[in-house]
Amino acid sequence: MSLVLLLPLPRVRNGHLRMTSADFDSKPLERGAKLLREISAYRNAQAFQFMKKQEETKQVERVELAANAAEYKGLQAEAKNFK
Repeated sequence: MSLVLLLPLPRVRNGHLRMTSADFDSKPLERGAKLLREISAYRNAQAFQFMKKQEETKQVERVELAANAAEYKGLQAEAKNFK
């Protein structure tokens, strides 16, 4: 039998404290999750506000087009009467 097989393998220590599940502190993880939810909600709110402004702009444009169409029809009626 070889002498190398009988020697234990050297263990590397990295200086970190060993943690067990009982020592695990979940507060930083919970804070991070809460922050991600807030960021997501903020982005969704921004997207909603952007979409709302787009819809308001479209509605204003529709009103303006309707007013222009009515004015055009009125001018056409005047032109018929003028001839």
